[in-house]
Amino acid sequence: DAVIYSAGAPTRLTVPAGVGRVRLAGNIRYASSNVDNAAFRLFIYKNGAAFAGIPYTLSGTNSGTFGYTMNVSSGILNVSPADYFELMTQQNTGGNVDTGTDVSYATWMSLEIIE
Repeated sequence: DAVIYSAGAPTRLTVPAGVGRVRLAGNIRYASSNVDNAAFRLFIYKNGAAFAGIPYTLSGTNSGTFGYTMNVSSGILNVSPADYFELMTQQNTGGNVDTGTDVSYATWMSLEIIE
């Protein structure tokens, strides 16, 4: 059985032995922001850093935007066993912005094994 998730590293999805190509996807749902022209980014890091082909999106919002959702996906990527991926988000409101407050489980990431 392929082990992709480990409770010991709950923010990571890891490429199991015998896998050479994968596809990634991720989604986040932010609660409202009371800051005008805030920038929100969603991306996936490989082994703790940006990489060629990084799934990435950037979007601006208006004050009071509620339930703002972003998603990213990759093309098919060549990988090595033990490579790991993490869904990352950044925002510049100057404060906390909650996620998943009105829709449970709307923040997620997937790793699809291609071969």
